[in-house]
Amino acid sequence: MSQIEPNTFLSDGSTSPAGTLIAIIFFLAFGGFGLILAINPRQIAERFLDLTSKILFGFAEGVEPRIARFVGACAALLSLVGIILEISVAWRS
Repeated sequence: MSQIEPNTFLSDGSTSPAGTLIAIIFFLAFGGFGLILAINPRQIAERFLDLTSKILFGFAEGVEPRIARFVGACAALLSLVGIILEISVAWRS
């Protein structure tokens, strides 16, 4: 019996259960970060922008905290959609 690698397709066209689990964990982490950025507890958006302006160069200095919060909310929404899709795929197989 061969070992199934993560994110590989099975003979029926579906992905392996390990790939689905990895995708769900990724979406949870991505969505959690986006939600924290969107909710902005303890001015985390400003701190994140200060960190990125020190590490990155160019347009990172001109970004306002409300744009970072909007991007965080979009990331949380997209990860919620991804989790729902991955769970529905896992439920069918």
